[in-house]
Amino acid sequence: MPFEIINAVIHGFDKEKYAEAVSGIVKKNEVLDVSQAPVVSLVEGVAKLLGKKENSLAWGRFGDDAFRGPFPDSFQKCVSSQPDLADKSVFLALSHVAVDAIVSKAIKSRLATGSKILFGLYRGMTMSRI
Repeated sequence: MPFEIINAVIHGFDKEKYAEAVSGIVKKNEVLDVSQAPVVSLVEGVAKLLGKKENSLAWGRFGDDAFRGPFPDSFQKCVSSQPDLADKSVFLALSHVAVDAIVSKAIKSRLATGSKILFGLYRGMTMSRI
């Protein structure tokens, strides 16, 4: 199956190590143009690097353990209600919830730093992730 990107967006925030506050929270209101070669290359590259369950690189990913923490509860509610995640507004709303959860966790961790956050919905690898 060829690699197919359905939606992608990059959000971000600023936080210095040991700081107790974040700044510059950026939550985009438009998805990236997934037909553009740089977007395809970025999402496909990150998916190959981190998108496989057996990959040992777990930093920056949600998970089932206490260290990484689960994806926000609203994700399960969203998925169980059978929304069309290909719908850009549904995808963006879900990514905004995830950014809020990441920022909240970063505020509580003195070692956390801010960065850019790529959210991608795709098909075509051994497993798909959001």
